[in-house]
Amino acid sequence: MMPDLSWWARLFGVLAVEAALVVGIATLLARATQRPQVQRLIWQASFLTVLATWFGELAGFRGYFGGSKLEGAEEVHSVRSLVVMPQRAPANPTDVTESSSANHSLDEEESRQNIPASAVSKPPPVYWPGALWLFGVGLLLAKTITAPLLLSVCVRQNRRRPIDRYEPGSDSALADAELAIARLSRQLGLRSVRLLVWPGLRSPVAFGIWRLTIALPPDFSRRFSAAQRDAMLAHELAHLAGRDPFWLIATEVAVALAWWHPAVWWARRQFRAACESAADEASALAPNGRATLAELLVSMGRELTAIGPA
Repeated sequence: MMPDLSWWARLFGVLAVEAALVVGIATLLARATQRPQVQRLIWQASFLTVLATWFGELAGFRGYFGGSKLEGAEEVHSVRSLVVMPQRAPANPTDVTESSSANHSLDEEESRQNIPASAVSKPPPVYWPGALWLFGVGLLLAKTITAPLLLSVCVRQNRRRPIDRYEPGSDSALADAELAIARLSRQLGLRSVRLLVWPGLRSPVAFGIWRLTIALPPDFSRRFSAAQRDAMLAHELAHLAGRDPFWLIATEVAVALAWWHPAVWWARRQFRAACESAADEASALAPNGRATLAELLVSMGRELTAIGPA
């Protein structure tokens, strides 16, 4: 059979039920624990499960669709076997013409009754649901790919500031930040982190999949105290230690594939919240880090509100 609306409804129905079950189980497991790191792992596993099951289902439906030609050929063969039937010679040779005419009419009637409706007239295939699905996937994937590309351009346009090239007395606070990054990286199990200084930033930013990077604003040392710097750096380094940049892109790919499923968008929001909570816990590596980070977020929120449109 060719894909029609019922075929697409069956496909989307199976995919929707599978994704809903995976997200539902992940929700129950995440609520059973209070540790953000475990919750993050649960949501990571849920996205991988959705991708694996969906690709498996799509491969199965493709095989079902590919087997439709063979199924149609079998139907035609069965129809032909019904149409062509052996004739038995009549007992009286003088009745040959009359008997042949009667048998021919009977064969035609039986053939019309046994021919399936699909062999007589088939509706045209329906492809627009798949085209609409692929359009949404392509649109979201383009958005997912564009962000890292723009970030890569920004990295190339801004100069690097390695700590081993600082001169004594020059940017001493940035040198202190590099030392703090090295100390906190060891505590979080990170080997090396690149430090960049970007004009226009208001707070540290962590990114990078292959090369872990933290970008700092030029006035990082003047705007924040040592305790605030340690709390923010611990938070950003925790994102790198958890490989959040990679997993954020992976979840965006899953969301792009399942863009029409609301449960997947909800799971994406829960995963991001778990990442932030896990990074907030890492701020405890700094003295009084959690309280300091919370106060800092409130003050920065007020600054953003003050500089917003009047």
